[in-house]
Amino acid sequence: MQVIGFAGVARVGKSYSTNALKEVAERKGWKVFIVPFAKPLKDEAAARGFGKDTNPEEYRKFCQEHGAAMRANDVDHWLNQWYTLLRGIQKQENDDESGKPYLVISDDVRYQNELSAIRKNSGLVIYLQPGDR
Repeated sequence: MQVIGFAGVARVGKSYSTNALKEVAERKGWKVFIVPFAKPLKDEAAARGFGKDTNPEEYRKFCQEHGAAMRANDVDHWLNQWYTLLRGIQKQENDDESGKPYLVISDDVRYQNELSAIRKNSGLVIYLQPGDR
């Protein structure tokens, strides 16, 4: 499994680049998973009734406050949940007899521990700067 992360300031093209890479990799026969580091937090917000589309202000507030509170208790709280998702994909890859290579893309690398997690998994982090898009 290959892990790639995109980092950079807001609106620099991380999601755009993720989607472009996903499209190319799938055409080349890869099985691609987009797994942002914030996915566990966003899933928790949705489970608690904070919908990004239905109530964006409350959703954003919940994500900021709850995300920060959990990181204050354990700097790796959300990272550990991301690892759980990654292990699930690794298990799927191990059970997959198709021989397709697996690619995990995180389009929201923001913290040092996230950068380290990708590198720990022999991954690559691409830092986008304004104008790269």
